[in-house]
Amino acid sequence: MSDQSDFEDEGSEMSILDDVDFESSDSDSNSNNNADSTDSEDESDVPVVRGPWVTINDPQTYEHPLAIVPFEQRIGPINPPPINSHPIEYFDRLASDPATGGSLINILVTETNRYAGQYIQQAENPKPWENVNALEMRAFLGLFLSMGLVKKPSLRSYWNTSLDTWITNTPAFKSVMPRNRFQNLLRFLHCNNNEEEVPRGQEGHDHAHKIRPVLDLLNNTFKDNYELARDITVDESMVGYVNTLSLYCGKGGARSQHGSGFDLVTDLVNPFYNKWHHVLVDNAFCSPHLCHYLLERNTYITGTVRVHRKGMPSSFKRIRVPKGEREVRQQGQLMAMKYGDRKQVTFLSTFSDPRIIPTTNARGVRREVPTVVNLYNKKMGGVDLGDQHIQSYDPDVQKENYAECAKRKQDQTALPAVLLYALVTVSAGFTPVILDGRVGGPVHDEKKGLDFIGED
Repeated sequence: MSDQSDFEDEGSEMSILDDVDFESSDSDSNSNNNADSTDSEDESDVPVVRGPWVTINDPQTYEHPLAIVPFEQRIGPINPPPINSHPIEYFDRLASDPATGGSLINILVTETNRYAGQYIQQAENPKPWENVNALEMRAFLGLFLSMGLVKKPSLRSYWNTSLDTWITNTPAFKSVMPRNRFQNLLRFLHCNNNEEEVPRGQEGHDHAHKIRPVLDLLNNTFKDNYELARDITVDESMVGYVNTLSLYCGKGGARSQHGSGFDLVTDLVNPFYNKWHHVLVDNAFCSPHLCHYLLERNTYITGTVRVHRKGMPSSFKRIRVPKGEREVRQQGQLMAMKYGDRKQVTFLSTFSDPRIIPTTNARGVRREVPTVVNLYNKKMGGVDLGDQHIQSYDPDVQKENYAECAKRKQDQTALPAVLLYALVTVSAGFTPVILDGRVGGPVHDEKKGLDFIGED
């Protein structure tokens, strides 16, 4: 890969130089007063001097100094189940790791039984507990997801079969599992051993300890079952989509050298370096330093960016661009554009360009926008769309935060399973069928249901 300095001089021959922003001057540090305090704190040690920003006088003729390298990697499902397979096989493929022998169901069974035993051992007047097995856990999770399809005001109402509520009765829930048993499983649902957790403040403490086995499992199985296309989106989201999950647990004790946003993106994208993927991020993560860092690892990036990020053109902090107009700067392969829309928005990209193209918005209205804006709007919309899909089967059941995270990981496994199924088959009705496969029928005799352990 060519050194960025190789083509900075070439850019200066075709246009005038913008203010060189070396970010260590007093004026720049003062201008950061309007930026997020976390940004200025995290990025204080970031090396940002990459040469001058060059003003592009005619953005419509903009071209990157180096041609965009074609993407030639394999994409799509890896060894999927046969086309006529039951949908539950797709979920099981993503929820189990043959390499380690681990599975989501086994983790939940082992740790839920462990935690219930620990709780009852310390209780003054313990009530009987019957260990959960894999069959019952599958039924529990199936009922849990089904609550997202069948919306009711309370958990109790799913088991209510009185004549007063006959029009909204759901007898399937009661036929599969007594309410007390469901509530007991919900109360003790666990993913890791509490007794092995390193206390906060000590070396080795993991903020995500309580769901770490599930995170590690899904990160492995997602990669083993799907090859990503060129465009990779990194964003805050309810759904991990198809590949890699990372749980933000707040700032740790150690200060990040490059900023928490930089660390998160590079950690997630690291397995995909040197394949010429294209990463899309929002202004919570994007910076000139991140763009150059990824490009040096043969990875393109496009993102919105805050004008006070270190290394940004200093003039972008002062100018206001009229609506429909754009100001463009170039630093080697990196393009910076400030665009006047309903708000002032700034982009960085080593992949796209500022040339105006015709397009149609979501309302069917024809308009002309820069290429980078059109690209960003189309690709980043996938995260919001994934969040909308996951909401369709997100049960509104209150639980401790970490258990809510565990449930969310289950939802995140279901959506990629839906996508894999859709890519391999042409059948419809995946979600109801996968839930039926999870529940599998009654697992308890209602008359033998145990008392609820805890507050009702």
